[in-house]
Amino acid sequence: MKRTLLFTLFVALSLAPLPSQWLPGGRSHAYANSSTSGSKASADLVEKINSGRGRDLVRVIIQPVSEWDSDLDLSVRRAGASGLRQFQNFNPRVVTLSARAAMALALRKDVAYVSLDREVRTLGHVSYTTGADAVRSSGGSNNPGADGTGIGIAVLDSGIDTSHKVFLDKSNINRVVISQDFTGENRVDDPYGHGTHVAALSAGNGRISNAQYIGIAPNANIVNLRVLNSQGLGTTVAVLSAAFPPRSPRRLPSPVVARQVARSSSASA
Repeated sequence: MKRTLLFTLFVALSLAPLPSQWLPGGRSHAYANSSTSGSKASADLVEKINSGRGRDLVRVIIQPVSEWDSDLDLSVRRAGASGLRQFQNFNPRVVTLSARAAMALALRKDVAYVSLDREVRTLGHVSYTTGADAVRSSGGSNNPGADGTGIGIAVLDSGIDTSHKVFLDKSNINRVVISQDFTGENRVDDPYGHGTHVAALSAGNGRISNAQYIGIAPNANIVNLRVLNSQGLGTTVAVLSAAFPPRSPRRLPSPVVARQVARSSSASA
């Protein structure tokens, strides 16, 4: 009778599912399919676990729910973390540990999110990322009418190097049609360097880079309203004076351009 009971118990235990942490790789599989950890772990970390690479060492960013306390710190170190890095006035920590251990940390109630340290890179020049290139070549053909011809862009900044060839039009005529200083330094060039950069982003013709760094509107006229001095400093009055000039021979010729000035002042100032 005892032998029969023991045999029955042995068979029952053999057929019963083992806890996932007892199975090889079972723990990582459980984490990868857990709604709790899945919502608190980045998709690329979950994918690494699902692809059977739970033992891979990864660099992760751990975001705590509130403060990074000693209990969480101890748990991270016990998980085999190395190269711990912390930030000034910023709670998250960066550590290196196995993907499986990182996923385990995502299960903790005091952890808000765990993500891989991803590669970052430039997305391309402003004319590409804003869609200007796509507009100019819409329908698979070149659209020269979308190059800013007939439009004036006012740049309220530190001045413009008007001698730069990126500001020439197709006939090699300078497109900086107005330059005026509002700083009291009686100059309209750009010793600080910022305004020329902004103007080129807005309307550079791309000649010095084989059009790789062409502006949004490469044939637009440019109004150079210098409101920042040689140290890159200016005043609210200077910006307002440039944005809303008094009636004079130097007055901007159309409401459309005047509205563009106001927009530019908000962005540049």
